[in-house]
Amino acid sequence: MPLFVVIAVFNELPEVLYEVIGQFSSNYFLVIVDDGSAINYKITQQNAVLLKQTTNQGQGAAIRIGIDYALKNGASYIATFDADGQHRYVDLQKMETITRANNYDVVMGSRFGSTTTGMPFMKKMVLKGGVLFQNTILGIHLTDAHNGLRIFNKNAAQKIIITENRMAHASDIIYQIKLHKLTYFEVPIQVEYSPYAIKKGQSIFNSLAILYLIFKIRFRRFR
Repeated sequence: MPLFVVIAVFNELPEVLYEVIGQFSSNYFLVIVDDGSAINYKITQQNAVLLKQTTNQGQGAAIRIGIDYALKNGASYIATFDADGQHRYVDLQKMETITRANNYDVVMGSRFGSTTTGMPFMKKMVLKGGVLFQNTILGIHLTDAHNGLRIFNKNAAQKIIITENRMAHASDIIYQIKLHKLTYFEVPIQVEYSPYAIKKGQSIFNSLAILYLIFKIRFRRFR
């Protein structure tokens, strides 16, 4: 069974998206979820499906839709992969090998401990602070926060129900790993911060706003 790769898309430049998906071999099945983009993407690859939402619901919602599609179509392993060119195909291959060999429930990429290039200094400081805050509040030990390159086995994909539609979905996933006592492992990866990816990414303000939502997730789980 091929690895299903969920790629959430919102107004990515077509040439960027096509370059991202064009690197995948037929050993992967791509579930591309267009989250209400104004662009009409043309996906012609045989190993891909395009699911188009009529309105923008947020990356968390798009990933949830993609995971549900993969599970309904018999996926044993499901990855999430960014559409803006930050993630590398070779890193996903490395993570897949580790996942299948060790049967971890979740394998996550970490941009710290590798040769990530072009990361703005302030973003690095915010991410480092976010890791400390997240680990303390959510009760889990990770070296990275909100890294979108991850792989779930079927067990994890069925148990983790993403309820946060927007960027806080990453913290929601992390806390549910802890909540369901899922096994997890981090793999050093390289995240490539091109000028385009930096422009498309979250602002520092939005990153700080997520800290409040981490509290919300933690409180909600124990009500």
